Amino acid sequence: VGGAPGTQRPALVVAMTARREGRVARGWRRGSRAGRRRGETMRSTRWRRQATAATAVPAAVAAAAVAVALCLSGVAACDRTLSRQARDAVQELVMPVVLEAGLTMPDDCPLNPARDMYGAHVAATAEVRSGLWQCKLCNKRFHLRHYLDQHFDRRHARLNARDGTCLADFCGALGCSAS
Repeated sequence: VGGAPGTQRPALVVAMTARREGRVARGWRRGSRAGRRRGETMRSTRWRRQATAATAVPAAVAAAAVAVALCLSGVAACDRTLSRQARDAVQELVMPVVLEAGLTMPDDCPLNPARDMYGAHVAATAEVRSGLWQCKLCNKRFHLRHYLDQHFDRRHARLNARDGTCLADFCGALGCSAS
């Protein structure tokens, strides 16, 4: 793969060169002249393997960085699905009573919507149509809400409230279902 005989280039350099030359992205043509005339393309498994290895390492590093950031910030894991159910219960059960009585939710109350750990993520979520979700911050679209949640954890984790409340912790009191 280039260079003097007996020397090898690092996998990342090979993968970047292959991507730049179009061998990975567009189906690198290889084989006999007759095969190329027929328009057959054959992707080299070596190029694909090296490109996959080169892109898999940064993804693993990013996942580890998110885990370390969560550990260092003191934020425990919070179930988004249960938090979503608890948030809906607060909006339907608690907030109407508070507003009807003419009260305001105290700032130190854990059910205050301003203290919601994922409140900023919910505000930046849009359902474009049934089964298609969009991040309002970067306009990226996802077919499952689960992938949008992962996107928020990876790309927009800075929006999590540092002293935020995990609403999933209050599911017992709010009557959320664990299913």
